[in-house]
Amino acid sequence: MMKLQKGESANDFSKRVIDELKRKGVVNEGGRLAEKSFYTAQELADKLRVNIMTIYRYIKAGKLRAYKFGKEFRIDKRDFGIFLSKTKTK
Repeated sequence: MMKLQKGESANDFSKRVIDELKRKGVVNEGGRLAEKSFYTAQELADKLRVNIMTIYRYIKAGKLRAYKFGKEFRIDKRDFGIFLSKTKTK
């Protein structure tokens, strides 16, 4: 989770967050959300046929990376792919 650094202005922090989201492909160069490159927690729960609380537990445990916007989580499709490959049985 990104936090405001000591002595950093809110404007600089916002720019840093947007740059990070651009790097991750969540937003495009115009600062708008990129074309559906992420899932909501509910979409993943439906896709995996598990309860949404299971998704929240994976996020809290650090097993599934997510972005939090207010009270909502967004999971990058690439991070979901990484999560799946790590949880795959042999």
